[in-house]
Amino acid sequence: IIKDQENLDPIDIDWTTVTSREDINILGQAVDGLFQPAVDPNGAAAIENAYDGYDRILAFGDYRWTDMEATVQYTIKSWGNGAGVGILLRWPGHYYWDSTQPPYGWNPMGGLCWLGGNGNQ
Repeated sequence: IIKDQENLDPIDIDWTTVTSREDINILGQAVDGLFQPAVDPNGAAAIENAYDGYDRILAFGDYRWTDMEATVQYTIKSWGNGAGVGILLRWPGHYYWDSTQPPYGWNPMGGLCWLGGNGNQ
């Protein structure tokens, strides 16, 4: 999500500039979950979710982008059945597959790279 909708230039995020939760929403958008600045096991600046649970999503970029390249480093601190980590491209947000609240559908989307918790995805 780009704060200036007229500027569709690519973004390069420097996590060393993040010193507060508010900074995270300047660089991207916390769609679901609460995120906080952190340090990864190698001592590099990072972000992490403050609470485990239902989808934790950070959005970056713009839905109108047609070409993109992403490099993402991540550390999995805990893993359970149904857990996963991935990159979702050109995603308009959760979809109502049924009447369940909050909505949990992840289609439609442009593309997905996903490592799922049960080992079958």
